[in-house]
Amino acid sequence: MAGMNRHTGRRIAGTPQIEQSIINLLGIRMGECVMMNDLGSEAVDLTDSPQNQFFLIEMAMGVMDPIRKWIKKVTPKRLQHVKVTEQGEAGVLLQVIINSTGELLRIEPIVLTAAGYELAPGKEIGQ
Repeated sequence: MAGMNRHTGRRIAGTPQIEQSIINLLGIRMGECVMMNDLGSEAVDLTDSPQNQFFLIEMAMGVMDPIRKWIKKVTPKRLQHVKVTEQGEAGVLLQVIINSTGELLRIEPIVLTAAGYELAPGKEIGQ
């Protein structure tokens, strides 16, 4: 199944489409979609939370659970790193397994802010 690149409008499929789907999902706040209130992630809302063990568990759940629920093409494997800056950015490195091929896909970094998200390959979180 093919999709559309959110920046260019061109057709995408395979790994780029999966990556884009995950990033889009993590940038949607729970309750933001009127007809699908349970679509989205709580990860964006956690960027201003106190940094402690509870935060790390909540962030892992806020990232992994929606992927398990909504993106059937992959199985989340590992939330490799969570780093939060003073500016309220949470950087997440994520590994998922593509179910059809068994290939490990590493998505890095996804930068979550109170305003939403961005994919910033090669960006150091906090720059």
